[in-house]
Amino acid sequence: MKKQLFFCGLLVILLAFGLIFVGCDNPASSTPSTCDPDDDSSETPGEPTTYTVTLDPNGGNPGSQTTVTGITSGGTATWNEDTMKPTMEDNMFLGWNIEADGSGTPFVFGTTPVTEDITIYAQWGMGTKVIFNLNGWTPTSAPSGEIEGPFIADSAAGSDRLIAEPALPVLPTGFTDGGWFDMADWSNGAAVEWIFLNDEVDDYAATGGTLTLYLKLTTEVAFDLRGGTDSGSSADTQTVQYGQAIVEPTSADITSGGTLSGFFVKYPNPEGWYKFGGTGTAGDFFSANNTFAKWGSTTTVTESNVDASGTTTLYARWKIEVTFDKNDSGGSAPDPTSATVLEGEKIGSAAITTPPKNSSGTDGTGWAKDTIGTDPFDLDVDLAEKDMMLYATYN
Repeated sequence: MKKQLFFCGLLVILLAFGLIFVGCDNPASSTPSTCDPDDDSSETPGEPTTYTVTLDPNGGNPGSQTTVTGITSGGTATWNEDTMKPTMEDNMFLGWNIEADGSGTPFVFGTTPVTEDITIYAQWGMGTKVIFNLNGWTPTSAPSGEIEGPFIADSAAGSDRLIAEPALPVLPTGFTDGGWFDMADWSNGAAVEWIFLNDEVDDYAATGGTLTLYLKLTTEVAFDLRGGTDSGSSADTQTVQYGQAIVEPTSADITSGGTLSGFFVKYPNPEGWYKFGGTGTAGDFFSANNTFAKWGSTTTVTESNVDASGTTTLYARWKIEVTFDKNDSGGSAPDPTSATVLEGEKIGSAAITTPPKNSSGTDGTGWAKDTIGTDPFDLDVDLAEKDMMLYATYN
């Protein structure tokens, strides 16, 4: 009897092991196998669950990034406007909602907790977006050169269609805020200044579009003829937009007029216009204490080159003609017999290609301001300060 019970017990044990074996190897078994030591189908204890937010443009055009993955339970999604913001023609993007028709809860990146995989839907509105363009100025706080303004919905009425003037960064030195205009070229006769307490958005912008207002940010540039005359108005003080260039005064209107001592009317226009620096008298091209830089039609005005006072003066630089006299009743004249130089420049001995000769055939050895040679003039050292005659000297 005991022997029979032993064999029965042994049989039960063998059957139990057989069932376990069949459960591990039978692919038809619905019971998950626990026999394979490499099986990692179960969640690793302690590993957090992550979720995905899918961005649906809801009729618009998606950004280059349409999902945010790897968000831990209760965490928030991070917004990247450059890659995630959708667009729709004639519509303004208003944000995201968990329902396509906007009837659900708004989804706010960086704020709304994520506890499951979720699809959010772009919300759109018809209206006008306001952009404040700094018109060439790109301060550190607005490197794009623009300040984003409000969105005015088509449904807005009355005072809700007014916009507030934006707060500006500290203005660049030497420039003045002259208001906002509906054109970048505020000097254009068709440009209209925006009056913030009065003008409504749809006064100047088409519904469903973008209204861009441009900042008038200017400095003054004055022109000093230094004794010359202007028969027109081209040398009048100019108001110049930040980042724009001056308009050079018209040469045909400007002459020395015979009023600039020592200069001939034969040079009817200045060589150019110069801004002075240094400690000498501004406009003095002969002072060693001065520096001067030429401005022209490609010189743009910025805080780096205008005066802090708000008015930068440019000075006319005139031409000088020097005539060379052989200073002898016979002999031969030098070649050339005259040279033209600018104020503050040396004539240079190289200007004379063939020296003068006296009646004895002797070459001239130098030059003087007088015929007897008591006031010598060195072409490589001295500066001609006005139209003048130089006389040859001989040993």
